[in-house]
Amino acid sequence: MFDTFWDWALRHAKIDRDYYEEADLEWVTGVLPLIAFRETALPGTVLSGLPPGSSAYQDASNHDAIFRMSYLIDYLHTHDPFGESRAHKALNDVDPGFKKLRAFSQIYKPSIAKDRGIHPLDEWKDPTYFWRWVEVNALPRLERVPDLIAEEAADTMKNTHYLWYYMMFFNENKSLGHIRAQRLRIEEPDCWFQSPFFFKFH
Repeated sequence: MFDTFWDWALRHAKIDRDYYEEADLEWVTGVLPLIAFRETALPGTVLSGLPPGSSAYQDASNHDAIFRMSYLIDYLHTHDPFGESRAHKALNDVDPGFKKLRAFSQIYKPSIAKDRGIHPLDEWKDPTYFWRWVEVNALPRLERVPDLIAEEAADTMKNTHYLWYYMMFFNENKSLGHIRAQRLRIEEPDCWFQSPFFFKFH
């Protein structure tokens, strides 16, 4: 993924200099914390170091596991408000103050999880099952993600549109021109349509 990204960013992007501004490509490097977060958080759990039978608690989908992690803070607040459970203590040991868990909730939002039909498991009501699920699915991912990457990724998700531009280019095959037009709509709504760029691409 990184090789493809940088091959495009450094060599293959054709930029019309007549309509180019430095701000048009800030997202190219600005999105990197989100990519790094995804690449470290998404891979499945390595079960070799966990107790026998751990595979029974592993989510079948890595995406489902990550989206379910976004529910953990609210779930613990409701079902374990005093932090007495083994799961709560283990999570806090790996992620003091749940800073990285909050990043998961800001990036893989519970509202999106609900739209995709991903919810907290009914089995979580069993404290033993809940602990084993956290042990297998959440703790390894929290351990893999560096604090700084989590912080920067959450900030990028909250305060920029870089991920949107990234998806426009790579998932929707939009041109740099379309991305620039979208950026101007957001950042300069009163003047973007007056630019000659608008008439060039629309």
